[in-house]
Amino acid sequence: MTDVALDIFYTNVTGTPVTAATFTEDASDIDDLYTITASAVVASTTATFTVSAASGSKNPYHGRVVTLVPITATARTEVLPGVSITFSNSGSFANGWSFTLGTGIWFGHLRAGNAAGTQYKNTTGTWSTVSVSAGDPGGLVKLKIQNVTAFARSACKAALYSSPEIVTKATPKAINSWVCTSDDPVEQLDTDGRGKPYKITFYTADASPGNIGMKVQAYPYSDPAAVLNVRDIDGAVDITTANIVPDGATRYQVRSGTGSPSDELAGSIFTIAATATSTSIENLMIVDDKYVWLANDIGGGTPTVWVQSSVDLTDGANGAGVIAAGAYSLLWIKLDAPDGGNSGQNPFFVRVVIESDRTDSNDWLV
Repeated sequence: MTDVALDIFYTNVTGTPVTAATFTEDASDIDDLYTITASAVVASTTATFTVSAASGSKNPYHGRVVTLVPITATARTEVLPGVSITFSNSGSFANGWSFTLGTGIWFGHLRAGNAAGTQYKNTTGTWSTVSVSAGDPGGLVKLKIQNVTAFARSACKAALYSSPEIVTKATPKAINSWVCTSDDPVEQLDTDGRGKPYKITFYTADASPGNIGMKVQAYPYSDPAAVLNVRDIDGAVDITTANIVPDGATRYQVRSGTGSPSDELAGSIFTIAATATSTSIENLMIVDDKYVWLANDIGGGTPTVWVQSSVDLTDGANGAGVIAAGAYSLLWIKLDAPDGGNSGQNPFFVRVVIESDRTDSNDWLV
């Protein structure tokens, strides 16, 4: 197989506007395929960038226009939320220069039930569109999961976790990061099957100067916003979000069994940005794994059993869940939207998480 980047990748289309792109890891990136075009260019100084998303107006970043962006070979985060982009400082930088940027694996526009009988496929390292029978999966990809460390890894597995997407509705930005650690966080849908966000608001905390309070309101937004019951991971104490630290570093994990809305977001780990104020408003969209399936490959070149749970990964020479240093395992992913699937859930995201342990670590438990 060919080694290719599938988390974030870019291609300069006209000119050479971009030299690097990375994630900011704040959960504000939305997986899509973007075309970003420059205008109002002052070479080596600033430019305006217009964002077009392949998924269209369903993506809140589609049509985004950001002016006076420095093009001085420094990383910029204002053009596309969740992504840090380094622009060339070339004196030739011109109007119309453009690039495409992908975050995650973009499967394109698919029909429920795949009535068109086409499949967006990558099983060799090259993307292609192939003709398949109507009703077959609309997306199929095979990934090489390689152990690039100097140690064997055990308990290796791929799992489907709920996907968090953060969109700032009122600045300044307040959520620094949000991670789902399982598939427990609950996706919200309206009566037509459309995904709906959790509304997160902030207020000045009374207990400690400099701290901030945070409340969450779930759809249909008829119940009052409420604080979350969380564990301060770094301080090892159970608290609520009525008085939390906006330092971008202190980690809070939502506790289960403590009532709504905490139960709906149980297990999530988040940090609060230092820029958070009482005027900040964030929308948190949770998307579950409803249309995504996983399978491992035990050497025959085809997927084994498709599941919507975790699958063990193995290098084929060792036991289940073991990948030796430098070795790899093959993982299959398919996107199978059934007939009757609701387009109101677009754009649809999912997180595939790879987990493992080092086999040389000390075992302190007996």
